[in-house]
Amino acid sequence: MTGGLQRRCYAVLKKDIMIKASLRISSYLLPKEWRNHLRTIRSMNLVTLRDLCLCGGLIVLSTLLEAFSVSMILPLFEYIENNRDLEVLAEKGRFWSVLIKGSELLNVPISLLSLCLIILGLVILRQVSNYHSTMTLISLKQKVGKNLSQRLFGAILATKPSYLQRMESGKFLNLIDVQAQATAALIRSYATLIQQFITFFLYVSVMFIAAPVASTIALGFTVLILVSLNHYIRISRNLSMRTVLHRQQFSSFISERFHGWRTIKSYGALSREEARFDRWAQKFFTLSVDMFRISGRLQLIITPVMSILALAILYISVDYIGLSISQISLFVIVLLRLTPVAQNFASQRQQIASFGMSLNNVVSILQEARQEKDVSSGDIVMDARSADIKLNNVSFTYSGRDESVLNDVTLHIPAGKMIAIMGPSGAGKSTLVDLLSRFVHPTSGQITFNDTPLENFTTASLRQRVAYASQVPFIFNDTVYENILYARPDATQEEVHSASKSAFAHEFVELMPDGYNTMLGEGGVMLSGGQRQRLALARAFLVHPSVLILDEPTSSLDYESERKIQRAVEEMSHVQKITVIIVAHRVSTVSNADLLVILDKGRIVDVGAPAEMRKRDNWYKYAVTLEDHSDSDVETANS
Repeated sequence: MTGGLQRRCYAVLKKDIMIKASLRISSYLLPKEWRNHLRTIRSMNLVTLRDLCLCGGLIVLSTLLEAFSVSMILPLFEYIENNRDLEVLAEKGRFWSVLIKGSELLNVPISLLSLCLIILGLVILRQVSNYHSTMTLISLKQKVGKNLSQRLFGAILATKPSYLQRMESGKFLNLIDVQAQATAALIRSYATLIQQFITFFLYVSVMFIAAPVASTIALGFTVLILVSLNHYIRISRNLSMRTVLHRQQFSSFISERFHGWRTIKSYGALSREEARFDRWAQKFFTLSVDMFRISGRLQLIITPVMSILALAILYISVDYIGLSISQISLFVIVLLRLTPVAQNFASQRQQIASFGMSLNNVVSILQEARQEKDVSSGDIVMDARSADIKLNNVSFTYSGRDESVLNDVTLHIPAGKMIAIMGPSGAGKSTLVDLLSRFVHPTSGQITFNDTPLENFTTASLRQRVAYASQVPFIFNDTVYENILYARPDATQEEVHSASKSAFAHEFVELMPDGYNTMLGEGGVMLSGGQRQRLALARAFLVHPSVLILDEPTSSLDYESERKIQRAVEEMSHVQKITVIIVAHRVSTVSNADLLVILDKGRIVDVGAPAEMRKRDNWYKYAVTLEDHSDSDVETANS
């Protein structure tokens, strides 16, 4: 028992030593850049062991069949050269002895036809294997591209809001689409490179069998040719780095101009933008052409050089080495077959240098995303109770800035009440509501919901219970129904319609061509500003939240719609006992609030009921005066 255990331990130890030794040897054989790429790909778990084994097995099988089909040309030529005399051929070597015995065993006579059929069979098997190998490799590439795109998409959207705000939309699109697919292509390039290595090794083996001396000369010159191409590989790497960066910037430019079409047309800037686009496109064109030029030069060099090498060795083999016609024929055929292998090898090296930049870029972004992840620090699931909110000496400063956005804010927002936050632009109103949704974290101080610190709640449950309707709501390119349902996918049709009615969106939705099934276009292009705002409110109402945050909820509404929305919000606060926080500039929006908070330069300067605040000399009184003057000016103009 003890001896068996020792033998098993010895076998495991021996296997471990062999693996480490093979890795150490490969570290010397492979360039550092390739080792880094393969190590990174392995660490990212982009490819399963099953996929690798299947792909590798098919590659090895197809290359073996390739080598066998080519090597069978030698016995075919020898059979013809020796006038089909099997006795003479049997004396030529062990191969013919085995072949003759095999034919006798199978009762299949050796003839020109049987040898041709063997070669044809090997060629057909090789092509079938090549087909399956290629399809498996393409499937593997597409799977890696899909998985990597999905990983990037999830990782980036899971980051902190501050990171998402810094990321350009063009860069995001370029990463998900172009860079992910380029990284997948890198894996295919490595697989193809391995196939070329195996093919090269097998062809060289066949050449050495046919003509050892000539093969040594050919191998030496082939290696020198491939090494001499390193200069072009370095140029490709540099061009690729510049192309990746330019493609990101170009994508951002295109995305920005598309979304800014109204501004471009308003200022008659189309010709200027066309000129800018032309400069960007010209630079991208130049970089792309340079990449193809390098690839073309590689092919331009390799093909004639390999042809010259084949002719030179043919001359040496005939005049100085004295090879037979069959040996020379096989040698030349194999050498010519090596030409596309050498071309493909050089091409894959160039692509690896190019796609490697995309891999580095993807890895860098994934590392950034991990560092900037919007971590859920708590483990308490927020319940459906209306939230009693307290801010205790809360301050906030954006990273990299000296001046605080909020300074020592202390505030109590009672559960089930409607609170309005007002103040001049830049006072810190939006930052305050971002803190409540935990999009940003206080630099100092503490926020509690129902006496539980905000950071103790899970992020998912907190944001599910805190509904937010922004001043410029985002509308998905989907139906009206799906846009409202987005807030709560398990809601019934009746609940969706009820939320829509509460937000006074039901009436205009019913008048649309397909009602709730009407497609709204990208960004809700089919809707007016007021309609988009009402859909956003319907989405927020559907959640039945503990806290409802409304950022300028009536800024795009007419007077009648504004009054309806105000009544709906008041009902949510006073009847459904939902804590409502309204950020507003318009006095009419907050006239029925239970509590009014005035922010200025990051500090709370006044708190009280709207009726009381009108009597004080503060920003609210100033805003009331301005709005009254504005209304009277409108009435005068209308009269």
